[in-house]
Amino acid sequence: MIQPNDTTAIALATKSQRAMAAARVKHSAPEALIQISTNRNKNAAHTYRCSLAYLDWALYLIKHAADEVVKAVDAGVISVAQGRKLCTVCPDKSEQAETVSLGAAAVDAKIQTTPRPERRKSAAEVAGEE
Repeated sequence: MIQPNDTTAIALATKSQRAMAAARVKHSAPEALIQISTNRNKNAAHTYRCSLAYLDWALYLIKHAADEVVKAVDAGVISVAQGRKLCTVCPDKSEQAETVSLGAAAVDAKIQTTPRPERRKSAAEVAGEE
């Protein structure tokens, strides 16, 4: 796991590992500070050289994924994107942990073979149907 302010590790890590480190920095800040500082995400993403989307996905994993998923991303076994997709198709944390324990190929298979939940229609889509 990358520690905050470890610039050597930041330079060598994968994009997913850098995003997880940035998310930890943001996630460790008090809620009031997170809400006040609108540039905090941009600063963390810039410092750790990752996109805002990856930072958001990493934050989602820290808050909602099984610990095994977070550890797999930290170890470079799966990417933040794979972890996010796994959480979308498999909301049960014990099932997430079991899938991750089988490796990256099992995660990819689970993502591709499980139908995604239907998304809600936007107001424009609903209005177009009438």
